[in-house]
Amino acid sequence: MSDWLRRLKYFGFRRYCPACGSSTRRFEGYGIPSRPDAKCPVCGSSERERAQVLLLQREILPGLAKALPFRVLHIAPERGIARTLRAVPGVEYVSGDIEPGRAMKVVDLTKPGFADASFDLIFLSHVLEHIEDDRLALREIERILAPAGKVFVEVPVLARTTYEDATLRAPEQRLAAFGQVDHVRLCGLDYQERLIEAGFEVKTYSVDGHFDRREIERMRLLAEPVDDPATAPARRERLYSVAWLCSKRAAGSAEQRVPG
Repeated sequence: MSDWLRRLKYFGFRRYCPACGSSTRRFEGYGIPSRPDAKCPVCGSSERERAQVLLLQREILPGLAKALPFRVLHIAPERGIARTLRAVPGVEYVSGDIEPGRAMKVVDLTKPGFADASFDLIFLSHVLEHIEDDRLALREIERILAPAGKVFVEVPVLARTTYEDATLRAPEQRLAAFGQVDHVRLCGLDYQERLIEAGFEVKTYSVDGHFDRREIERMRLLAEPVDDPATAPARRERLYSVAWLCSKRAAGSAEQRVPG
C-alpha cells in the first residue's frame, strides 16, 4: 500500500509523525515483545526515529546546511532519517552499511575507506553496540569528519555503566548479557567517555529533558519498554533515552570530563 493510501486509511489528529508529516488516529505496536502505540502506520518510524528527526530539523541541520555542498554519511539508514537528510537543499547524501545491499555503499566503520574530512554530518543510531572495536571506529569517524562537522550518535543505554566481555561469543551468552545476540556490549551513560576519548566535544540530549510533554505524547517520542525476562539483560537498570551530538575538539582545548 502506498504512503498516500496509508495516510487516508489512518487519518486522524491524535498522533503526529514528524518523520513523514502524517496526522493519524493511532500508531501501531512495534518490537519484540511488542510496544503498544509505537510505530507510525504510514512510514514505519519508531519512537527514537521521530525524536531524531525533530532534533535534526530543529537544531542540527539549520546550522550545518548554511555551507554547501553539505556532505552526509548515514550509517545503517532508517527511512525517515534518510528522507529528512535528503531534503536538505544541496545535500550530498551517502548511506552505508556493513551488509551488502542495505545501503548505497558497504562501509566498515573500523576501516571506512573515506579521505580525511569527507563529511559535514555523520549520523549513526544503534550501530556502535554491534562493533567489537568501537574505539577504533570512533577514531575513524573523527578522522573523516570535517573540521566544523557534527556526528550524531545514539546507542541503547540501559545502565549507568557500560559492560562488555569479549569472551562471550555464543548467541545465548550475548542475549543474556547484552539483550541481543548481535550486541557486543551493554551500553551505559558513561559511554560518553568513549566519544570524548576519540577527540570529540559532546552535547547530550535526553528526550524527556528536551521536548515538552505534549510533544512527547502526541508524537510518542519515548519508548515504553516491555519487560520480558527472556530477553532482558541481567545488568539492565532502566532505559535512558539519550543521544549525543559530537564535534571535533578544538586544538589545545582541555579534554572534557564526564560528571561522576
